[in-house]
Amino acid sequence: MQDKLDSNKALDIDRWKYFSLDEIFSKIEYGKICNTSVLEKGDDIYYIGAKKNNNGLMFKCKYDSTYVSSGNCIALICDGQGSVGFNNYIEDMVFCSKNIALAYSEHLNRYNALFLVTILDKERFRYSYGRKRKKFLKASKIKLPYIVKDNKIMPDFLYMENYIKSLNINMPITKNLNPINKDLNLNIELSKDKWDFFLLSSLFEIKTGSRLTKEEQKLGTTPFIGAISVNNGVANTIDKAPNHKGNTISLSYNGSIGEAFYQEHAFYASDDVNVLYPKFPLNKYIALFICTILKEEKFKYFFARKFTLKHMQKTKIKLPKKNNEVDFAYMEEFIKSLPYADLI
Repeated sequence: MQDKLDSNKALDIDRWKYFSLDEIFSKIEYGKICNTSVLEKGDDIYYIGAKKNNNGLMFKCKYDSTYVSSGNCIALICDGQGSVGFNNYIEDMVFCSKNIALAYSEHLNRYNALFLVTILDKERFRYSYGRKRKKFLKASKIKLPYIVKDNKIMPDFLYMENYIKSLNINMPITKNLNPINKDLNLNIELSKDKWDFFLLSSLFEIKTGSRLTKEEQKLGTTPFIGAISVNNGVANTIDKAPNHKGNTISLSYNGSIGEAFYQEHAFYASDDVNVLYPKFPLNKYIALFICTILKEEKFKYFFARKFTLKHMQKTKIKLPKKNNEVDFAYMEEFIKSLPYADLI
């Protein structure tokens, strides 16, 4: 294949071929952790769980050769609430949940792995609680570019690598590349005495959004926050005065239920969104921490069970505590300690 590719040129997928996963990967094995209670507190190695966000990273723990899995593989999530069918590239050795299959190939690297993960994610619609991925895993097929070598049709790993390299991506420049401060241990399970449940309505005044039809959404400059899971919840910009203040958190109770976003500036919230007004001094760092915690509540709600104002007012979220009060300073410092936090 050619060394340089034009990423602006459409991929000609009609000329690709289907390959089963056992044709793409030379080895597929499952994670070794059945229960996280076997893990010890530490800072040696990451535990990978069945979640799509943060590349599946859950927390760090003490190294134990009994449970370690090699890196440079693709983690195929086979079970887990809301994440079945998603995939992550894992670069280094990890501990891994038994609900994840780790796929290896001698041709794999971080570039062609990202290509494969994108294709694999497109297949997730095939799986649900009634149709587990594990049963069909190795026989599953995805469509990929190919080459013929020694009269054998094979996935074209070099093409996939070069395509990803050709993408016009400029990495942001940051001064904050240090690892997370070891004193800021976020492991909830291993720090139960330092976390506690707090009533959401004790932390925020919860206000509703307002209905606005598509016909009423004339193009303008005010961010229109809808019940979507991307773009910080901004579904449109409209020619309406804001109906909510900034330095608040938008929380969807319909559509993409449970999606929470920090809104720095004034905005217009749709009637599918409630808005959390803080009863404490809020800033973007604390807000991002709380948004992440709020999103962990999503599994409780679905189309038949809305995350209504009544439910929100009774919801409790688990947060760091100090002297039996919410430790807002800890949350702020933790977010500031993350790589690229200086660009927030």
